[in-house]
Amino acid sequence: MSTDTARDVVATVSGTAFAEAAPDRVRLNLRVRVAESSAKGATDTFATALAAARAMLDELGCTYSVGSVTSWEGGKERRSRHQVWSDLVVTVDDLTVLPRLVEQVLEADRLEVGHLQWQLSNLRELRRQARVKAIADAREAADDYAAALGLRVGQVLSVSDPETSGMHPMAGGPMFAMRARGAGAAERPEIDLSNTEPVRVEGSVTVSFLLAG
Repeated sequence: MSTDTARDVVATVSGTAFAEAAPDRVRLNLRVRVAESSAKGATDTFATALAAARAMLDELGCTYSVGSVTSWEGGKERRSRHQVWSDLVVTVDDLTVLPRLVEQVLEADRLEVGHLQWQLSNLRELRRQARVKAIADAREAADDYAAALGLRVGQVLSVSDPETSGMHPMAGGPMFAMRARGAGAAERPEIDLSNTEPVRVEGSVTVSFLLAG
């Protein structure tokens, strides 16, 4: 595309780059669930189990939210006819307490776990780093084109920034149940906290440079 002079052209190039950092936060989805033969028994047992779960999280200094309480009545077995449950979303900012939290959750009664997600508290800074690197990648491509054409890279004419995506590695896989107190060791699920992948963010940009003669 020609500009004011015959030797001035516009180079529109794309740049991509990644920025990554070790996760420093964990989000753990838990569920308190009870099943009893009577509605009152289920409600009372649930209240006790929820209070115990909250006390454990408070003691460990975890931030958490408690979802709405759901009840269900049905099933063929009398002992499980009435069920009550509620979900807890737990955020752990101090990773040094995570092993102890996982151990206590695995030992807790009436407690299940959905999944564990590694996160980064300052994802915005990681996105900024990815964008800066993507700009540098685009500029490098413009330099290559300019050199091949015997021109030099001039002013920036436009910048287009597609949505930057963040990727959060997961641990724990799909929904799996926590063992009840007293269950055999073979039934105890495992949560591997040692194989933690970094959080990675991709930056992508399209830049139009003026290549001047």
